[in-house]
Amino acid sequence: MQPKYLVVPITCQEEDIDLLVYHLTENGFEAFEEKPGQLEAYILIADYDKEAIHQLIQTHFPACSILEEKELENKNWNEEWEKNFDPITVNKHLRVRAIFHEPDPEIEMELVIQPKMSFGTGHHATTRLMMEEILELPFDGLDVVDAGCGTGILGILTEKRGAKSVLAYDIEDWAFENSIENANLNFCKRVKVLQGTIGTLTIADHSAEIVLANINRNILLEEMGEYARVLRNKGTLLLSGFYEEDIAALTEKANSVGLKVVGSKLKDKWALLKCVKG
Repeated sequence: MQPKYLVVPITCQEEDIDLLVYHLTENGFEAFEEKPGQLEAYILIADYDKEAIHQLIQTHFPACSILEEKELENKNWNEEWEKNFDPITVNKHLRVRAIFHEPDPEIEMELVIQPKMSFGTGHHATTRLMMEEILELPFDGLDVVDAGCGTGILGILTEKRGAKSVLAYDIEDWAFENSIENANLNFCKRVKVLQGTIGTLTIADHSAEIVLANINRNILLEEMGEYARVLRNKGTLLLSGFYEEDIAALTEKANSVGLKVVGSKLKDKWALLKCVKG
């Protein structure tokens, strides 16, 4: 018997979506779909605490409101996902595909991603921004940290680009498991996946020349000092997962912890910052 899902539509402003998704994920929601002025959040009926979610919205997102929840008909969700997942090509050199897609021998590099519910298939603008930047940077012989790794796609790509070691971590169970699965699908030998946050993991003695953090504005602001601590002198920090209007706040925070913003890129309404230490 297939588990039953509920879709919870929430009216919200664009600037609230990232933080709202973060909180909903913490409360058991597994997937999200953005629509104009609205976020549709999906959760197993057995995991849905209606009172707690309504209280969360009222307390932390007073401008948002929950519309009528609807039970979804039973479907083969993997099959539905497969119907709507198309391979993508980045900078003509990289192709991201799923297991069920045929390889393309004319593409220089391919990544195979089975995303489950975790963020990072390459379709989202922030993931594409990060991948485009990774394709432009040298990685041969460098140590990398992939913060909030989701599917593990960014860390996996850095190994393919020649990274000596990749430490990837995420707080979520499904992201931790999915990153390991995807690393194996891509025959990675130098990607190590941990579960936790940069504050809870025992990486006090770990350092890297490159730190990747494609998360959200609030988490980036909160953890910027930790990224700077892990980053070696002259190392590079790539930040994404935030909007163009957040650049000023993130730049100010980066400067306050000894980082200098040396570049930025935009895609749609999303942004990427490139920072260096020292």
